[in-house]
Amino acid sequence: GADFDGDHACNRDEWLAGTQATNTADYLGSSVDGSSGAPVLQWPSYTGCSYKVLSTTHLVENTWVTNADSGRGTGSNMTYSVTNTDPAVYYSIQAAHL
Repeated sequence: GADFDGDHACNRDEWLAGTQATNTADYLGSSVDGSSGAPVLQWPSYTGCSYKVLSTTHLVENTWVTNADSGRGTGSNMTYSVTNTDPAVYYSIQAAHL
């Protein structure tokens, strides 16, 4: 789809995530903090959106499992503590516009 600001997130996905499709610096990104032992996923939340943490162990099969329904965005960072010890697990943050 179209990407007005060139940040590699299509306008529809930015609308779903609550980000601005005309601002290159505004996109749904995530980071991992492992400094306290178990990894913790962290991402900015936006009011008017809800978030889920999904995971898969096989990207080719594209079978994703919901690990957590993190609820509605508050405008603050949201977190998810990773408990899966499989070294080949991939995570995705799913945003939905309410």
